[in-house]
Amino acid sequence: MLEAKSTRGGPAPRDVEGGARPKPLRTNRTQEAGVGRNAVRGHGRRWLAPLPLLAILALAAFPLGRISPGTTAASDPACRSDPSAGVHDPSRLTIKSTCAVVTGTIVSRNSSRSLETDGDWSFDIQVDSSLQGTFPATMHAEIVPQDSLTPPALGTHVRLVGPWVFDTQSVTGSPEEIHPVWSVGAVCTGCPVAAAPPSAPGAPTVTPHNGGVNLSWAAPSSDGGAPITGYAVTYSPARPSDGSTESPESGASTSATIDGLANGTTYAFTVSALNSAGRSPAGPAASGTPFTVPGAPQSVQARASDAAAMVTWTPPASNGGQRITAYTITASPGGASLTATGSATQSGFSGLTNGTTYTFAVTAANGAGSGPTATSNAVTPAAPLPPPPPPGPPPPPGPAPTPPAPAQGFWMASSTGAIYPFGGAQALGSTAGIHLNRPVVGIAPTPWGNGYWMTATDGGIFNFGDAAFFGSTGSIRLNKPIVGIAATRSGNGYWLVASDGGIFAFGDARFLGSTGSMRLNQPIVGMAPTPSGNGYWLVASDGGIFAFGDAAFRGSTGSIRLNQPIVGMAGTASGNGYWMVASDGGMFNFGDAAFKGSAAGAAPTPVVGMAATRSGNGYWLVDAGGQSFPFGDAAVGGTASTSSPIVGVGHLP
Repeated sequence: MLEAKSTRGGPAPRDVEGGARPKPLRTNRTQEAGVGRNAVRGHGRRWLAPLPLLAILALAAFPLGRISPGTTAASDPACRSDPSAGVHDPSRLTIKSTCAVVTGTIVSRNSSRSLETDGDWSFDIQVDSSLQGTFPATMHAEIVPQDSLTPPALGTHVRLVGPWVFDTQSVTGSPEEIHPVWSVGAVCTGCPVAAAPPSAPGAPTVTPHNGGVNLSWAAPSSDGGAPITGYAVTYSPARPSDGSTESPESGASTSATIDGLANGTTYAFTVSALNSAGRSPAGPAASGTPFTVPGAPQSVQARASDAAAMVTWTPPASNGGQRITAYTITASPGGASLTATGSATQSGFSGLTNGTTYTFAVTAANGAGSGPTATSNAVTPAAPLPPPPPPGPPPPPGPAPTPPAPAQGFWMASSTGAIYPFGGAQALGSTAGIHLNRPVVGIAPTPWGNGYWMTATDGGIFNFGDAAFFGSTGSIRLNKPIVGIAATRSGNGYWLVASDGGIFAFGDARFLGSTGSMRLNQPIVGMAPTPSGNGYWLVASDGGIFAFGDAAFRGSTGSIRLNQPIVGMAGTASGNGYWMVASDGGMFNFGDAAFKGSAAGAAPTPVVGMAATRSGNGYWLVDAGGQSFPFGDAAVGGTASTSSPIVGVGHLP
């Protein structure tokens, strides 16, 4: 930056002799660029007395300077205390400011002093846009010979300090004829410094948290010549809590907290700095995604086995705005735990104590930590029951049916859960009169005949008498509906089977296999357990048989064209055979299951199920209208008076 200095000891006005006419001021301004004034000649001359003290007080040029745009006026060379001193006709001047600071770019200038009628240098500046609300767009400056300064080249950015005057007799009175006039004769105090908006701050560092972010950034490299008064933080998309996209932050602090944002949404943030001159450009953008801990896992279920359990769950309704990284499963009692991956939905849990009842708490975790727990149903691991001794030879057939066993009987169940007992069976409770979410489809008695379970198509369980609740699929989204239920040998568990052959084991019922992953020709319609409880058969509507565990395959009708579909099955007492019944009452027997008769042509409504007697030498068939058909040593029978269809039958052990 240039600073004008006087080459003389003090102010010394030029002599004006006699009645000599004053010297004209710049009647011929020669320009080096096509920007600026047109040359004015002849009658447009202005007459000023010689101005020995007119000078540029300070010219700020970056390659030449030593006074920065932010320097206070007190450190600049002196402003003249009387802007009109030395002027031939002070009345023609309008004093706009005794001291002003203007910055701008040189856009035109004379090429030598000899071209100016008064022998000084002159040039025009394009005033910086930030100051054009205060000053005109273009201003004129002069340097008298005594200052011995040559103005910088065209395009140089300069800083001018001194009085600001308006010559009322300039050529047209346009703003282009406004003259800053400078002198070095006195000390100027309190000159204003023209400030500009700050430069842009740095990109913010974004630290997300629950519902918001913490931001920090580097202050601008330049405050523009005025202290920073605050910052404006912008963000996109809009904040959902109030719809705003900007938050003002007062003071010089370079950090802020923005709350009210949506977890899981990615926001872009920029920061602008503020001072008395205005707002800086926005700094570089940075992004961040608020998040919190996940919700609780859903549909947590446990199935017990020998000294172990299988725990299943579905993901939380909300992951908190960030990917789930792990699940933790904790057993109670004992507190043992294990960790599964964030994509897992089940985990085996070994090392349990048989005979001890356990529950399992499952939590999901992400980068914010672990969420709330969800607890499973209670299960009791147990060793598998030993297989029963091999059966003896079947009794020889006789001319007369075997006398009925003591307390022989059976129950029918309707789709509304109404119960109809026959023989020694007793009504122990029902869901008749209760609004069900889904219809009942099956019934299974306990081994002692003092209770029974019913199941609905959604896997809901209804237990009565000494039948205990061990779990259900009522809260699980099933691929296919439940079609049947079977109890374990101990009465401490049961299986549910879906129409795709999916198996759901509860209590001491062991999962031994399923057709859930197979493509079936026809849907599964029923199941029957082996006497040991260590196996079971599934039967499809075409009579296809699927054997699991110690259940042996004894034959099927899968390759036979049936008149009507199969609707149910029952195993023999030895476990070495089974019957199947079709909806027309036709019977199909395999292994040591003996044919005792059928209801083909006798049932007025479709047959819906069957149950074997305790001895295995007889069975009951029941139809949808409530009529029973006993065969072999099944001595008792009857008809239910029902307004809803019968869907299943269970025998008294």
